[in-house]
Amino acid sequence: MARKPAKPWFRKDSQAWFVCFQGKQINLGKDKKEAQRRFHEIMATQAPPANDNLSVHLAVELIDLFLQWTAQHRATRTYDWYKEHLQSFIDSLPDKRIKTENLRPFHIQQWADAHESWGDTYKRGAITAVQRAFFWAEKIGHIERSPVRHVEKPKAQRRDNPISAEVFKTMLSHVKDQPFRDLLEFAWDTGCRPQEARFIEGRHVNLERGRIEFPPEEAKGKRRWRFIYLTDKATEIVKRLMAERKTGKLFLNRRGEPWKTFAICNRFSRLKEKLGQQYAAYDLRHAFATRQLMNGNDPATVAALLGHVDATMLFKNYEHVSSNEDHLKDRLKRAAR
Repeated sequence: MARKPAKPWFRKDSQAWFVCFQGKQINLGKDKKEAQRRFHEIMATQAPPANDNLSVHLAVELIDLFLQWTAQHRATRTYDWYKEHLQSFIDSLPDKRIKTENLRPFHIQQWADAHESWGDTYKRGAITAVQRAFFWAEKIGHIERSPVRHVEKPKAQRRDNPISAEVFKTMLSHVKDQPFRDLLEFAWDTGCRPQEARFIEGRHVNLERGRIEFPPEEAKGKRRWRFIYLTDKATEIVKRLMAERKTGKLFLNRRGEPWKTFAICNRFSRLKEKLGQQYAAYDLRHAFATRQLMNGNDPATVAALLGHVDATMLFKNYEHVSSNEDHLKDRLKRAAR
């Protein structure tokens, strides 16, 4: 079946209209009417290549095109997230040169189910990463329709598994290498997102103001600055790592390489054998928020420390604090005194 020409679409980052024609993105300008005129002119004067059908595209080629686009138009951490999942998916395929038209949802399902250490939330994100690559290819006209549109994804689990101070102390006792210990202690003390800790470089550190500073283009959402405030312990870790490495990411593994999400997940999976329960890096962030709320800090302050715009996320994810009977009784007694 012949591939239909794509329609023009508006790109917010460039504030201009684009169309994909013969595998290339063409800038049609900022004015909508002029863009439509140029679009019809291009369609009328240029014939599509012969035998241009879905079967000529390999799945790996489309994924490669998507990653090239992501590298140009998305944050580095977003690109790394896609690359990690997409590379894992390609590696799982029996035929690395499978055509897009032959790709089926069960290929994704089998890949995700093969990773027993993945939780439902992580598995859902991995499946979504693969689907987005093919939705992107459909949107700009590389393919007529995504072949993996319908994949049954597990329901995302609520991240409600905060680590107590006692459990964290036991956890650290089983961590013998300093690199992973630094990562855990920094996340425990600051409440930062795991991906934020992974991407901290010396240029982000402002010791005079006692914080890590991510500019909008490197922060989650890419809309505003993200500040991670440092405790004495977090400051000590950052200073030591900055003295060891002048450029690049501060938190590196035992091999001197930047931490990857999958590697951190594996370390927590191994800790499960020692602790008797599965924890994740994000649980450290939840533990931080729970401690702050239990210690009497107001939700607005805690939300700001976590990097949220407001306290909405706290009310959604930390309702267990308001239902903790001992905590409520203690707060009532303090107020009475």
